[in-house]
Amino acid sequence: MGLADRIAAGSSILLDSDALIYFVEEHADFLPVVEPVIEMVASGQISAHASTINLLEVLVRPLREKRTDLAARYRAILTQSRHLTLHPLSSAIAERAAAIRAEFRLTTPDAVVAATALEAGCSFLVTNNGDDFGRIREPEVLVVRQFVGSSKGDQN
Repeated sequence: MGLADRIAAGSSILLDSDALIYFVEEHADFLPVVEPVIEMVASGQISAHASTINLLEVLVRPLREKRTDLAARYRAILTQSRHLTLHPLSSAIAERAAAIRAEFRLTTPDAVVAATALEAGCSFLVTNNGDDFGRIREPEVLVVRQFVGSSKGDQN
């Protein structure tokens, strides 16, 4: 069963930074896992969400390397995609992130991402950071690397 198979039509997901990076930069191992999920978002089968923290994280390397083309692609995906909502850090998200950070000892960025997922009503958080996000109880954390070799189109 691939990652996309775990996500029912009509679901709402949060795409963590690593999942976005795998898609945009066409990561050899992880693109086959995340691409079907992104296609579900693009077609409107599911809705996606991201935090402004995710925007910050994905822009660092392209800006450091002066890759304006790559930075522009990330900005376009996160700010102009029809079925993806970019959430600013609101006081409600900050309060929820503080509670998550206190209870589960996540870093501030991870706590903000988890809080954003909860505030947006997401059923799933798609990430490759299962070590940290695996501590939270909700939303359900789907770890990309656990689906390598089982995505749609694989012959395994």
